[in-house]
Amino acid sequence: MIKITNAKAAYEREPLIASFGFKGNYVTELWQSAVKLEDGNGLTGMGLGVQSILWSDSNVFSGWGEFSAYQA
Repeated sequence: MIKITNAKAAYEREPLIASFGFKGNYVTELWQSAVKLEDGNGLTGMGLGVQSILWSDSNVFSGWGEFSAYQA
């Protein structure tokens, strides 16, 4: 079994050049995220991703807006 002994994560807000429409709403930025995991033997793995509340849950986006949803 792999045991994670260390984890680090970071994100960067990336403004879009123009608003992007999706699911009936529009976003003006995306969040670029990165995670690094390390096990007890010193082996590491890294994952990259893009996050947007609109892609995840359009109802949350509609109720909270683009920026408030991230802080909820």
